[in-house]
Amino acid sequence: MPDRSRSVLRQAVPPVGRLVPSVLLGVLAGLSSVALLASSAWLIARAAEQPPILFLSLGVVGVRAFAIGRAVFRYLERLAGHDAAFRQLAEIRVGVFERMLPLAPDGLVASRRGDLLSRFVGDVDELQNVSLRIVQPLASATIVLGAAIAGLAWLAPSSAIVVVAVIASGVGAAVVAQSLLAARADARLAPL
Repeated sequence: MPDRSRSVLRQAVPPVGRLVPSVLLGVLAGLSSVALLASSAWLIARAAEQPPILFLSLGVVGVRAFAIGRAVFRYLERLAGHDAAFRQLAEIRVGVFERMLPLAPDGLVASRRGDLLSRFVGDVDELQNVSLRIVQPLASATIVLGAAIAGLAWLAPSSAIVVVAVIASGVGAAVVAQSLLAARADARLAPL
């Protein structure tokens, strides 16, 4: 990846102080999802044994609590993540405009005003996806995955080894695919 692209992508990521709340809320949403799956699986398995209903009430409450928690944490994560991304976009817009200002009007003669405005808005708006769809979900998912594997290793160590092997092969395939597609995507990113 060229240095200019790295620089642009680095600028698109909000500062850590703005990114941490959305990552933590994403972790809570992810852990709620894992706990929801675990508690519902336990509830189904335990209900198959036909115990008195009182023994199932804890599982029912857990399923409800984790389902509500997942929705609430996901909403708050989106709210915090978009706030951080939009604040960063505002800073990027100002910086790009300040770099374009010395070029006007002589350096921008080849571009029509509408085209220039459209490219300016479109290219900068596209940068919000860096934090919202790449950095924040990847950080949250990595933490949740680590916690889930640690929990699985505590319950069934041999299963955890298999899960780690499958995840490692999936990550390796993704890295290979990314390197094959990176040049094509970089060519579409307009220089700012």
